[in-house]
Amino acid sequence: MEAATMAYIAAGLCIMWGIAHIAATKAVLGGFGPLTIENERVLTMAWVGGGLTLVFIGALVLLVTLPLFETSSVAWLIYQACAGMLIVSTVVMLFTASRTPVIAMKLCPVVQIAAAVLLILASM
Repeated sequence: MEAATMAYIAAGLCIMWGIAHIAATKAVLGGFGPLTIENERVLTMAWVGGGLTLVFIGALVLLVTLPLFETSSVAWLIYQACAGMLIVSTVVMLFTASRTPVIAMKLCPVVQIAAAVLLILASM
């Protein structure tokens, strides 16, 4: 089997499993029984974050495997994809864990946006 074929299969598996992971969030939370709103938010963030990470890994593999891009554009694509992932993850955090009284959870969006801005600047 060709390396590119294996990479496409791996990307598809990651993307599909990540989407399934995200789709199962409500059922997974229900399995914990009664939760405080803070615990529900943190668990939601963690579970959705895991799914988003899987989708991101699959998308990144797909992007760098496609023969449509020159080698010089690979770094640009990776920077942009990573920045996008950081931004999406930050939006999820803003609606979940960052709304808890935990200071570290409130700092995560700030750190991630700072990293995303640096990556966007690096790709220019």
